Formats: sequence, structure tokens, C-alpha cells
Amino acid sequence: MQQLSKSLDSFLSSEEQVAVLKGAWGVGKTHFWDAYIDRKIRKNGLHQIAYSYVSLFGQSSLEGVKAKVFQQARAVQAKEVIEKAFDESFSESTSLMDRVPWIREGLSKAKRNSPWLGWFSKHAESIPYLAKFSGLIGSVEYGLVQDYIVCFDDLERKQDSLSIKEVMGLVDELARRKRCKVILIFNQDSLSCEEEQKAYETYREKVVDIELTMLPAVRENFQLVFDSESVDFKPVLQVAEELGIVNIRVLMKMKSTLNRFDELLSDAHEITRQTFAIHVAVFAWGYFDQDPHLDFRGIVERLSGNPWLSYFAKKEDEESPADRRFRTISSNLQLRGFELDPYISRYLESGLIDEEALKRDLAEISQNQINLEVSSKFSEAWDIYTDSFEDNLDEFKYALIEALGDLSRVSLGDFSSAIDTLEEFGEDVSGYVSEYLKVHQHSLGMVDKTHPMRYERIKNPALRNGIDQIADKAKSFSIDEVAEKIATQHGWNPEDIKYLESLSKDDFRVWMKSSPDNLTVKLRGGLLMFKDLQSSNPEDGKRYAAIVQNVETALREVASENEFNRRRVKNIYEVE
Repeated sequence: MQQLSKSLDSFLSSEEQVAVLKGAWGVGKTHFWDAYIDRKIRKNGLHQIAYSYVSLFGQSSLEGVKAKVFQQARAVQAKEVIEKAFDESFSESTSLMDRVPWIREGLSKAKRNSPWLGWFSKHAESIPYLAKFSGLIGSVEYGLVQDYIVCFDDLERKQDSLSIKEVMGLVDELARRKRCKVILIFNQDSLSCEEEQKAYETYREKVVDIELTMLPAVRENFQLVFDSESVDFKPVLQVAEELGIVNIRVLMKMKSTLNRFDELLSDAHEITRQTFAIHVAVFAWGYFDQDPHLDFRGIVERLSGNPWLSYFAKKEDEESPADRRFRTISSNLQLRGFELDPYISRYLESGLIDEEALKRDLAEISQNQINLEVSSKFSEAWDIYTDSFEDNLDEFKYALIEALGDLSRVSLGDFSSAIDTLEEFGEDVSGYVSEYLKVHQHSLGMVDKTHPMRYERIKNPALRNGIDQIADKAKSFSIDEVAEKIATQHGWNPEDIKYLESLSKDDFRVWMKSSPDNLTVKLRGGLLMFKDLQSSNPEDGKRYAAIVQNVETALREVASENEFNRRRVKNIYEVE
């Protein structure tokens, strides 16, 4: 941008009067110009008396545009300089009215009440005999425009009733007759029709002195939007550079989306936050930018429906342009389906966030991430053991001890292997065992002793005995607890099945009549789930059938008590 600023400096100090600042849609032409001219005004770096910015967006008449040039002017010189220029311009613009003294007197009164730019029409219209001469006031206002810097923006967004010819004629008049420096900002490729394109080309040769093209680097525009100290700076910059995003509007949409989620992700794991920022950036690019091959819906569907590696399995001649584009992006950014993608896409499309559901998913993701980190520490420790013949026993033991740092995150398998190894090399592990049994008391009570990976491979006697004691205490089964466990955890162990199989229909009926909490959930999602359950083990199938038979018999007995219960059992549990 430094080169562009120097070119504008040269233009303002030269004899040239009209400059065009052009560039693709959204690259920040207006943003850059506003910052540039504000800087010049603050440093008193302009020789003109006023600066006027006029957006042509929605403008339909030349008269309206002329009025805005004066009414939206901003003084850039001292009060005395402005008043002198105002007096001279006012005198010239009203010289033909000498023969109509009452009009000149009214205009002079308005001028005395509002010596500052932009206030003239307000005071003039407050004078009764001038208010009805609105056209005259507009002419006088425009006559006061001399020695300005005028910026016309959004040429491509004007109304069709305002022609390119009229706009370029006004630009030429301001430049040649009114000694104004004029800057015209627009995207030439966005002019409404071929006829307007040709009209601009025709008048460009006669009116425009210099054309400047804005070609910002990705990082330049990115730093206009994102603070380098932001937690999202690096991951979003990675996306912007990969996709070549220079569109200020798209970058602003990325930032506003991240800001909306910022508080919700304040406690998220660092990796989760980085992944989220990358996916927001990619989704926002797809939603707000205009890629010719890969649109927003294509990104969403590919991330939700197919792992990115599947695109490498296709032959090149089988790939669509969208496939190829997505394959490149997903490979370079390591994109894959992300649990929070639905929240991002829903927010972009509707502006809505299910905050409670997001918090639950974030908690689960963070837990998984922490567990993964703990597991990776053990992997790194075992790599020290297996990957060399160096004399690095102390390093190996230290790595295992480091991995045991947070016992609440350590799995039983990793813990058992670690303490067995440390004990083998002379370390006292009794403190670790006691603490682990205390921290994992609840989960160890549900250890499946028939599972070799969970129990048979536990060698440490203190750990094994501690698990047995916890499991014995946890054996005080109840229908309510087992039914709730099956319904909420969607799982059970052999001891649960053995317990349920030991119960009679009367046991189930008494429990049902006790009105336990969440009875429907515990029956439909718990005990009755065995009804249609298939098992490869015939013995297990017989056990499931026996449990269901007793439960349904108990329900039928409850249904026989009265008509209301009959309807309940039939409609809720589908038992006749």
C-alpha cells in the first residue's frame, strides 16, 4: 500500500486533476482511501479548502449528486481561509442577483448565519421567502464549490437514470472549471452493462488523468482487519493466504463470526479453538466470496459426508472442478469433518446458535483432546524405550512419570503398564496406586473382569486388589440403577445381565409401581431395549429374552389393574 500512497501524494501535488482508484470488489479501496485522506487532513497535508466524499450508491439524478458535493463537505483549512473562500465564491455565485435585491438580502442573511461549509442550505431553507426557491438554493450551493477534493465512490452502484456521461461531465467540470481534485473509486468490471463500459472508456480518455489499481497483498488487507495479538490471527491468516483472500468484506465477516463465538469458546482447548477458527474462515469464504467452482454448500457437504482423504482415491478424470478445488484446500489446510461445523454453517445461514448444545459438545471435544494429549505422552515415553539403544533409562523413567502427572486423565491400561515398568526399574509406585484407586473409584467399580485388556493384564497386586474391593462394594445392584445405566450409557456388563436375569416378574412389577423417576426412559430405553436385540451368542440371546419376558409380563399385570393403565402400557410401551 505504500506505493499506492506515494502515487496519490504525487497526484495531489501535481497539475493532474482527476484520478481513478480501481480494483476488484471488496479489496478495500474505500477503506484504504478513507484512511489515506484522514491521515492527510490530520497532518495538514492538503492545499484545498474542503474535502467531500459522495457515494453514488442509489443516486438517480445529477442535481442530487451536485447537492451532496457541497452539503457533505468537510473543512480542511483554518476558519479564516474558509470564510475568505466562502465570501469569494458567494459573491461570484450571487452576482446575477443584484437586480433582485430581496433574494440577495435573504441569501446574505443565510450566509451570515452559517459561515461554515455544509450548513448553508439548512439556514437558507429556514427563511420563508427563500424556502420555496429550493432549486435556486441548490444552484447557489454548487456555485460555492471551489478548490475542493472530491471523492466519488460506488460508480457501479448508481441508478440507471444517472448516466456515466452525466457523472463524467460533472467530474470534468469540477476538475477544469472549479479547480477541484477529483478521485473516482469503483470496480470497472461491475458496471451494469456493456453500454456503460463503452461510455466510461470514451470519457476516460478525455477526463481521467491517472488510473491507479489497488492490488493488495493478502497479509496487508488481513492486518487491516485482524489484530496480530488475536488468538485467531495465525489460523485465519493461514486460510487467507491459502485461498488468496484480499476481500475486506469477507475478512470482516470472518472476524464478526469469530467474535460472536468468542465468549462461548473462551475455555476451549487451544487446538479446538485453532481448528474452529480455520473452519470459520473456510466456511465464511465459501458463503460470502464467489469462487467459480466450490460454493458454500459444496464445502459443507464434503466435510460432513466424506473424509478428505477420499478425494485422493479418485482418478483425475473422475473429479469435478469442485472436487479438485476441495481436494487442494483440504490437503493444504488439513481439513476434515469437525464436530462444530454444524454450528458454524447454521450461524452463517441464520445467525442462530444453540448455545447449550454447543457447550455440551465443546466439553466433550475438550475432554477428548486432553485424553489424547495424555495418551500421546505415554506414546512418546515408549518411543524412548523402543527406538534406540542409548543409555537413557533416566530419560525414559522421567517421561513415564511426566505422563502420570494428571492421574484423572490416565486410562487403566496406560496406568498399569507404566507402574509395572517403573516398579521393574526400582521406583516406588505405591503412592501412584493409592491415588489412582481414589480418583477412579467410580469407573473402576464397573471394570469388566472378563475383558482381558481391562483386567487380566493388570499385574500389580495392590492395584488388582484395590479394583476387586471397589467392584465388590459396587455389587449392590438395584433395578432402578441398572435400568438407568443401560438407558443413559447404552451399555452393560455381564454382571448387570446376570442380576436382571435373576429377577422375577413380581420384582419388576413392584419396582414399576414404586413410581421411580424417569420410568419411561428406564423402561423404553433401558429394560425393553433387549426386546429386539440380536446376539451372536445363543446363550446371551436366551438371557435377553428371559429379561424381556418378565418385564412385559409385569407390564401386563399393571395394565390389568384398570383401563387407564391398560392404555398407558399399550400406547407408551406397545405391550398388549
